[in-house]
Amino acid sequence: MLSLFSAAHGLPYAVAGRRPPDPELFPNYMQNAQNLWLRFTEWWPHGDGRPATHPAALKGVVFVVPGLGEHTGRYDSVALRLNREGYVAFSMDNQGAGGSEGERLYVERFEYFVDDVCAFVRFVQQRYPALKGLPTFLLGHSMGGLISVRVAQRDPSPFRGVVLSGPALSLTNPPPSFVLPLGSFFAQWVPKLPIFSVDVSLISHNLPVFQFAMQDPFYARVKLTARFTAEMLREQERAASDIDKSTFPFLIVHGEDDQLCSLSKSKWFHEHAPSKDKHLVSYAGAAHEVLTEVCRNDVMNDVVKFINERAT
Repeated sequence: MLSLFSAAHGLPYAVAGRRPPDPELFPNYMQNAQNLWLRFTEWWPHGDGRPATHPAALKGVVFVVPGLGEHTGRYDSVALRLNREGYVAFSMDNQGAGGSEGERLYVERFEYFVDDVCAFVRFVQQRYPALKGLPTFLLGHSMGGLISVRVAQRDPSPFRGVVLSGPALSLTNPPPSFVLPLGSFFAQWVPKLPIFSVDVSLISHNLPVFQFAMQDPFYARVKLTARFTAEMLREQERAASDIDKSTFPFLIVHGEDDQLCSLSKSKWFHEHAPSKDKHLVSYAGAAHEVLTEVCRNDVMNDVVKFINERAT
């Protein structure tokens, strides 16, 4: 079974009529515009795994967007806290990560990630029509934060608010400017060349989190390809260029010791976004994954407060 989720799972790609991988064992799949099957998870209050809770008893819906190489299982604790607060949560493995199809940490265009999230929101609302009228929120971590920004910049109307956890609006230590043209060359001519890796030890000061990530078979720890890296850097530039489209309510939660994604860029985004409902909270001593750090309860309290205030 694990081979289904490996980098070389051998599943055929891009066949529109193809059924999802083993639909009995793994029923939660959505086919995207590239005809890749993307795995998703849903968490309902009371933990029954099914929408037994009447929509009238739900306060809202939260879509969680994982970060680079992650999978939805890393957000169980976040989703369960949201469940306790009365929210149903949905999350989907990005293409090329977790249980979703696609080459590991490779994408032709970063925009595909944005397209997938927009399609996923529509898919869930079609699957559960009663949820469509409920207050809906977006919560993205790291690269998922960048994706969430681009989703909301494209069309903020589905969302009452957006939560950005250590968003990858810029790297804490970006590559020198002279490297960028070289990266563009590789992206064009050898797009699948592995060129960049993320130091997993920097994700959290919480040692068990790091240890679990290193042993997690669904967590992609391969190097980023040239195309993927170039596309992400370009999308960061586009997010900044489209700052005038950032009119949606948002909360940024960011660790002050984040060595992966830039806190200063989050501050820049907060300062320059034209939104009239914008908030940023930083956490002393916290590394990149504030949702799993020692201060995670404080972080989730801030997140829940932001969501609750906009769900009423």
